[in-house]
Amino acid sequence: MGNAMNEQNLLAIAVGSRSKESQAPISDCLAKLLDDERWSVSPPKIVSVAEEFESEDRSISTHDLLAVQLTLPAIGIGAKIDEVAEGAALKDVEALVRCLAQVSKVLNAEWEIELDGGGIGSIVKGEISKSIKIGLLEEWRRYLGSGDLR
Repeated sequence: MGNAMNEQNLLAIAVGSRSKESQAPISDCLAKLLDDERWSVSPPKIVSVAEEFESEDRSISTHDLLAVQLTLPAIGIGAKIDEVAEGAALKDVEALVRCLAQVSKVLNAEWEIELDGGGIGSIVKGEISKSIKIGLLEEWRRYLGSGDLR
């Protein structure tokens, strides 16, 4: 799903309800994030993602899903790592995950998290999956050798 060789897309897709009532807490949380955080990359934004599914009559339909997108710098194979930039991107992702967990808890909702189109975990009723906590964030911290950046 990365749209350029030097970018990766982190996408959080709201599972289930897409009502206007459920969008308000998400917008509020993102607005607070934009006020509180200095983003090293483009700040997260609400986007619409079309989902295709096969209906009972076997026709392919689409509907829009509410999603939050964050574009991150990609690391090429063999590329030299800029630890400052990577640490800042990690901090951005951690802030977004905390925001999504808060919204998930308030709305009793679920988010599916993808990185470049591949599922990496979920946030359900405020609980962040181990694959995000350990497989993404903790491994990223360990990789940077920086410990907990919170």
